[in-house]
Amino acid sequence: MGSLIFIIKSFVITVFVILMLQIKIGDRTLEYRVDDMVRRSGIEQPAQYLADGLVRFVRNTWRSLTGTMNNDVSRLLNSRNAPGSRQPDIDLRRSAEYIKEQAEKAKEGIEERLRKEE
Repeated sequence: MGSLIFIIKSFVITVFVILMLQIKIGDRTLEYRVDDMVRRSGIEQPAQYLADGLVRFVRNTWRSLTGTMNNDVSRLLNSRNAPGSRQPDIDLRRSAEYIKEQAEKAKEGIEERLRKEE
């Protein structure tokens, strides 16, 4: 609830300041006078330089971050374990010993049935 009140207060103060800057004194508004004062003060150039640097920093950081993520994703998709390209490492061949064991069991089962039929 406290953050909602903060947002409402900030909105009201912003609207109030904007409305106050629209007041005309002579032939110019307060907004024009403040803008003119800032431009003449010499702070405009360093502020613009700072803003340009910040924009470059954010853009380069974003490119680096997305580039790294794209490389990781493409490496994952091109890897052997990528979905759709996985090959199971299961060896389905039976050992010769297992086959012999199963053959002996089958032989014993057949011999037992033949004895029962006699």
